[in-house]
Amino acid sequence: MAGVANKWRILFNFFTKAEAPTGYATFLDSWWDTARYVQGMPSFGVTQLHVNLEPQALYKFVNYAGFDSDDFAGFKPPAGEWLEHIKKTSGGNTIEAMPGGFREIGTMDGQEWAPALAKSNESVFLISNFKMDDETDARKKDFEENWKEASGAQFITDNAPKSIGVGNIGVYRRFTPRNTFTYVLRAELTGVGDDLTEAWNLVKKVRNKISPELFTEVNTSLYKIMPETILFHADNKFPAPK
Repeated sequence: MAGVANKWRILFNFFTKAEAPTGYATFLDSWWDTARYVQGMPSFGVTQLHVNLEPQALYKFVNYAGFDSDDFAGFKPPAGEWLEHIKKTSGGNTIEAMPGGFREIGTMDGQEWAPALAKSNESVFLISNFKMDDETDARKKDFEENWKEASGAQFITDNAPKSIGVGNIGVYRRFTPRNTFTYVLRAELTGVGDDLTEAWNLVKKVRNKISPELFTEVNTSLYKIMPETILFHADNKFPAPK
């Protein structure tokens, strides 16, 4: 498939358990410790923590961070100082996470999107994560060639009420070796407001639309960026929002 030419690599880290590790008062304290640790790394651009808007959801948070190369230590098997740091910030069996490095393989407007900031602090994101146990399955090629239909992106575009304001939609393929999720879809909804009824109705339709045949897990939910967790590189090299 002819994908977008985006140099940015995306860390998606899905948290199924997010409690205070040993030595920290809260999960967010440990998250901030890691965010500041990464902030000065050469390839880092920006990070944004998304909180799930469904109280009983499997994935409590999703971290979404941009790096301008594959050199980030978190894209490699944990070792050295990075391994010691993540041991410290996840101590006590209080955090369970599924991280992976992803490349943007397509967007609905055909332009590179990641790791763009939200259009406003009110934006809500529909995120679907797709897991395959057998990533050699020949049907993976079909998914990528027809990603708009197969991922639900076209369905979202065609069926979302105009009132919830569908912005851009991107689909991402994992390039790191650990078999977490194979693909992630991220769609920005810019007009949801305080009433999430129409957005949750869309989520239900997307859940029913996406076929699980190729995947062992497909999870779709609504998330919102916590504005206070938006952190840029220490040298502020991240490009200004358009």
